[in-house]
Amino acid sequence: MAEVIGVIGAVANLIQTASLAHQTLRESIESFTSKRFVTPGRRLSENYVIPSVLEYRDNADAIGDYCAKKNYMTKSYADHLGLAIDQTHVESVLTGSGKKIQTVGSTTARYRFKHDPGVFALRFEILSDCVHDLILGKPFLKATETFSSAANRARRVVRRIASKVTQHHALFLGDSAPRFSGTLNGQSQEALADSGCKVLLIDEDYAKQLGLPILRRNEYRVKLIFADNSIAMSSGIVKGLRWTFGINGDEQEHFLDFHVLKNAPAPVILSEKLLFDTEAFSRYACYLEDADEEDDDAYFLAIDIDINYRHEG
Repeated sequence: MAEVIGVIGAVANLIQTASLAHQTLRESIESFTSKRFVTPGRRLSENYVIPSVLEYRDNADAIGDYCAKKNYMTKSYADHLGLAIDQTHVESVLTGSGKKIQTVGSTTARYRFKHDPGVFALRFEILSDCVHDLILGKPFLKATETFSSAANRARRVVRRIASKVTQHHALFLGDSAPRFSGTLNGQSQEALADSGCKVLLIDEDYAKQLGLPILRRNEYRVKLIFADNSIAMSSGIVKGLRWTFGINGDEQEHFLDFHVLKNAPAPVILSEKLLFDTEAFSRYACYLEDADEEDDDAYFLAIDIDINYRHEG
């Protein structure tokens, strides 16, 4: 009996030792991971992107911007793809800062969603500089039901997370955009549906008009980067605003903090995170007001099936 007890004790000691060793190893790994991959002063950055393939070979992450009336591409990326640019077609585009920028031409590229086989001949307006190389505008997103179909959105839109300094992009390329009807603090409110905006925004004058307290200390101010890489500092933040989609009070209430921007392109702007996390374009489509007439030249054509599609992971 004594020998049995001794064996049991020895086994227990071994288990305890192994457990301690496992705990020590786990703590060492966690310590190494935190030191190796998390840089002081940085935090996780979320990006909602559309994995894409251009010219049958080039993989790129596109931004789906429901406020953009056209598709846009940077000149450097067009040059990278070897695309011919028609420099006779130029136009002005309004950015979120209120500044108008000029395109430098247009081009047509073979485009497909990474996880779909269909190829489109897609027209892009060319920008000399932009925070994103590739932007898909509302006409294409709407016609392909990329956001409005839950199945399409799940297949085409990916949330990427990276440990880096968070950049607050306020894309907004266009002079009009669809708006959700809803309520803000119990009052009827229209809000811009900006899937290219990283943060919730409220116009400073409008916030004052509503009597909202603006927290203005430096810790509440952020640097906003617009489509043309121009920069503006927010005025502060208003905390705990109650937003609902729809005006009947039947939908879920969201408690949100809005960054305050002087001369914002709309009184209230909803961010990509809220729009995608709530599946707003499909779940609340009945509250989306979009009376904007599309331009005739904002076209795209389904032209082909990519034979390489089946070979991709």
